[in-house]
Amino acid sequence: MGLEKFIERRLGRHVLGFNAAERGHRRHRLTGAQILQHVEPEDLLSFGFIPEFIGRLPMVTVLAELTEDQMVSVLTEPKNALAKQFAK
Repeated sequence: MGLEKFIERRLGRHVLGFNAAERGHRRHRLTGAQILQHVEPEDLLSFGFIPEFIGRLPMVTVLAELTEDQMVSVLTEPKNALAKQFAK
């Protein structure tokens, strides 16, 4: 079971019982990336992280996947770009 399932359970998006299929279709379904935006330290604890590790994280954030154009921009445009260093 992935981290998304723990977050869904906490948010109450997991539908059980009679007429669950009907209620599930009426609800707006969130994608995995949208669900991860709602992650809390309690979710990480439920997922299996140890409390000592979670306590050392000052904040929890979610990163979006870069497109190919964004990746090229990051590798080539800055003053000390990685691509320029390797070319040198």
